[in-house]
Amino acid sequence: MTTVPPGAAGLARALFGDFIEGRWEQTRGEFHQNMRSHLDSGRIAHGWDHAASSGGGVKRIGEPSARQFGDHIVVDVPLTFNAGEGLGRVALNPESKIAGLSMQYPRRRRLDPRPVRIFVHGIPGVTDLITLGRPRRARHPPRPASKP
Repeated sequence: MTTVPPGAAGLARALFGDFIEGRWEQTRGEFHQNMRSHLDSGRIAHGWDHAASSGGGVKRIGEPSARQFGDHIVVDVPLTFNAGEGLGRVALNPESKIAGLSMQYPRRRRLDPRPVRIFVHGIPGVTDLITLGRPRRARHPPRPASKP
């Protein structure tokens, strides 16, 4: 069993702290190379502003929780906005570089009719971890090979 590195939760919490303070360029240094090459500080700022605008300012960052999924660590960071609860999520690769991140406001609850604003960036194969919080399950079982 793989254990979650002790610094994973702190790294995720610091990342959202930097977002709140508008330190966009500083956050890019922690990104996986594939993300960094496709995501400049302007795109990060625009995505954060779009997703967080309906919640007002962030009042508090909650206590992060981390779990292992294959080679990646997924950290959930509760975010309290002036208008309600949100959720930040970060996926870290084995080198503790950010391979994906998302923020949603309001936090999705079952049968909640409110529209959710989501800010998502990630490398292929990681986006399910940061949007769903888990790997995507196959919709249909694999079909057996047909015999000629």
